[in-house]
Amino acid sequence: MKSVGKLGSQLLVSLLMVVSFVVLTDGTASAHRDGCHRWHSCPSDSGSYVCGDLGYTSECPKEAPDVEVPEFDPVPEVDDDPPVAPDLAEPVSGKGGKVSIAVSAERGSSIVVKGEDGSVVARGTGTGRPSKITFTAPTGEHTYTAEATDSSGNTSEASSPASITVDADKPELGPVTVTAARPEKLFSRIAFATEVGAKWTVTVAGSSQRAQGVAEGQVQADLWLPNGTYAVQVAARDAVGNVSTAKQRLVVSVPAPAVEIRRTTVDKVVPAVFEVAGSPRSQGTVVVPGADPARFKIGPDGRAAVSMKLEDGRYARATAQLTDWQGRKASAATGPFVIDTTPPRLSYKVDPESAKKGVLALKVATERNAHVELSGTLGGSRLRLNLRPDAAGVAKVNRSSEAGEYKLTLFAVDAAGNSTTTPVPVSIEAPLTLGGILALLVLMALVLLGIVLLWSRRARWAAWREKRRQAAAQRAQRRVEEATREAYRRALSDYEAARHSYVAEENAWVQRRRQLSSLLETAKYENGSPSNHAVDKLRSGERVLLTTTVAMLEERRKQGSKYLAETGSGRVVVTDRRVVFEGQKKREWAFDKLEYTHSAGPNALLMKVANRQALSGIRFVSDVERNRLLLEIAVADFSGRRHEVIRRVEGELAAHDRTRPQEPIRPEPPLTPGLEEPRNDRYSEAQALR
Repeated sequence: MKSVGKLGSQLLVSLLMVVSFVVLTDGTASAHRDGCHRWHSCPSDSGSYVCGDLGYTSECPKEAPDVEVPEFDPVPEVDDDPPVAPDLAEPVSGKGGKVSIAVSAERGSSIVVKGEDGSVVARGTGTGRPSKITFTAPTGEHTYTAEATDSSGNTSEASSPASITVDADKPELGPVTVTAARPEKLFSRIAFATEVGAKWTVTVAGSSQRAQGVAEGQVQADLWLPNGTYAVQVAARDAVGNVSTAKQRLVVSVPAPAVEIRRTTVDKVVPAVFEVAGSPRSQGTVVVPGADPARFKIGPDGRAAVSMKLEDGRYARATAQLTDWQGRKASAATGPFVIDTTPPRLSYKVDPESAKKGVLALKVATERNAHVELSGTLGGSRLRLNLRPDAAGVAKVNRSSEAGEYKLTLFAVDAAGNSTTTPVPVSIEAPLTLGGILALLVLMALVLLGIVLLWSRRARWAAWREKRRQAAAQRAQRRVEEATREAYRRALSDYEAARHSYVAEENAWVQRRRQLSSLLETAKYENGSPSNHAVDKLRSGERVLLTTTVAMLEERRKQGSKYLAETGSGRVVVTDRRVVFEGQKKREWAFDKLEYTHSAGPNALLMKVANRQALSGIRFVSDVERNRLLLEIAVADFSGRRHEVIRRVEGELAAHDRTRPQEPIRPEPPLTPGLEEPRNDRYSEAQALR
């Protein structure tokens, strides 16, 4: 019924408009009064409205019936503008794979966070400022983007990606082994393995004993516990808070500590040193009869060294009296021992009557049981005799010898190792016999005959000596000439080797200079050229400087540390306005948004642009030096700094020119008659380079 009434009203209004047009034809001129059309307060001359339809009737004809003014719904405003792409802060990972990302998006918009595969991992509502969205993810590296949808259903572009490494797994905790305290080691050891870098704690139920640290592989924790039964718990926590735990039962039962003692020095050494072995955290004293007690404290290695100054003599024992950390006592002792620091006495006597007869008669006195040795040269031969003293400490030597003066040495060492050394000068004479007298007379006659012969032939002897002198001089001259020739041959050989190296170095230097000159020409005059095949579409006036194959680099984060990852390979196009990478994904670095560049080695350049949060760039794989120069030229040209690139290349060329190899100097041949200089055709090659 409501729709029928509304239809009738519309028909009535249409009928009134027709009647008004027919009846009021003669009033058309009055419909053009000032301002009446704007307010529809006068009749329309075209029939485009009904006079008074806006509620103003000041100019409408008086005889016109009242007009019912229809109500029109206002035209709704249409919102077809998408929101601005959300801004993602750096994600933060927590235990159990919890991931938190602060997202800034349009107020009231619906936010969806998507993973690498496009699946939605979380939702939220924009507040106009950063708001935290939390969700969980499996272990591994993940990259997320966000989109915002306003109330009109308009969806923004995806945000810049944000990457994070998630650790949702508890740290590995290997088998926990417990080793109860023993008499020799009064601590209980807890051993286990967990991942490197995990923080571990060992606690004991009902005890304040606690150990903790950071794992570097296999972990060992020592607990000092009195006798009893305990529940030990081990916990390992990784960097994000994931925790693994394990429990073990520990029974400690030690009736008394263990202790050992031994002397580590020999009899002749003072002070005497005793080593006491026992459990750490124990202490005590070493007691030797007749000497002051010496205190000790067992170190972490289970040992203590005790030094005691003892007088020479025999001792029954040394006793170690030990008290452990719980007050339990134990003792141990050495066997009998001797301290002897005095060198053995040593004396001798040579029988002069025996020496006159060509016999060495020597009597040696020393300590009982000492070892004695007589050494030296006697009668032209080496002498080394081991003497055995008798019960009184006496040893005797009887030995024939040729006449002469001799220096012998006596050496004695006692049972403790103390020693004494004494020199023994000996003079041996030979008795004069008839045969000896005759031999001496014959020798004198021969000497006299020789003198007479030499005097009679002194002239021939002088000529012979002069001839020998001249022959020796000639031999010396020949040796000098031969040495001079040999020195020249060696110098010439060294020159040839140096010349060969010089030729190779000069060729390499020339080749490098050509490369630098070519790079300088490129830096000065390369301006690029239009190319319809460089990228999908060149912009107006855009010129291409380089097209080549590269690898793409992107900065990633792993456990809070940044690193560069090679994320693909493809073609790169460098123009005078931008750098475009085309591979599995497309990436563009516009020079008008470039904030800075960063060198990542001789073949890689990273670029930070304002429209991308992460640092990224490219790595050249061929013709690295020229391709990188072209990229630097493009960046420098855009900011009007090409002269800096040119100046750098000119500096490299000038520095290279200063490193030109020096040609070796050819040695001059010596002024020796008959020495010919060898020739070598290889010199022609080197001369051609000059």
